[in-house]
Amino acid sequence: MDVVYYTNPGGREINEDSLLITDGAYIVCDGLGGHDSGEVASNCAVKALSELCTKDTPYSVDLINTFYLRANQAVIGLTEKALTTIVGGFVHKGIFYYQSVGDSRLYYFRDGRKFAQTKDDSVCQAAVELGAMDYEDIRTSEDRSRLMKVLGNDPALKITRKYEPIRMQKGDAFLVCSDGFWEHVLDEEMEETLRQAHDAEVWLNLMLRIQYDRAKNRDDNYTAICCIAEEGDIS
Repeated sequence: MDVVYYTNPGGREINEDSLLITDGAYIVCDGLGGHDSGEVASNCAVKALSELCTKDTPYSVDLINTFYLRANQAVIGLTEKALTTIVGGFVHKGIFYYQSVGDSRLYYFRDGRKFAQTKDDSVCQAAVELGAMDYEDIRTSEDRSRLMKVLGNDPALKITRKYEPIRMQKGDAFLVCSDGFWEHVLDEEMEETLRQAHDAEVWLNLMLRIQYDRAKNRDDNYTAICCIAEEGDIS
């Protein structure tokens, strides 16, 4: 994997985003602004997963959901109320798995086009699925941040969305990011910049220019991990 990442507090004093990159795991957590210790929650979730995600972890849909539930319990166990979103991509023996809780997102690309992505656990996403809102209107909706599921809120958290695993091909790419990033970079711009890029760093930098031109670091924290499957065996 050709992998790069970037994180920035944006217009906030504290960066409540945390990330984890290991052999086969690419994770972003976004502590919720407006709640106490969002950065503590995101760091707690990342720490819990860092102890579970190793080079030899045999990822599967069920195992990843189990890991997320353990991270949820870890955040709930904090001495103060703290909440965070989570999104991650996981690779095992050439198979790509992904899952999210909240509104941090993963986008998967093949041949320069969006191939798959996570769906938000949000009021806006529910409206899209009911046909009451267009997908692209999520970015500008005043209800965009109204989330229905996060880590740290419910001990009985149920992860119900199921995403089909993807057999990776050389040249496939994926982006893992917090909402402070995808809010300002449109899906078609992710595709266009990927087609212009010859590696993950160039792709990320092209998107960061778009993000900065729109937000100018006056907005939310933003974090992105960019990965491109290189020539050779994908493991």
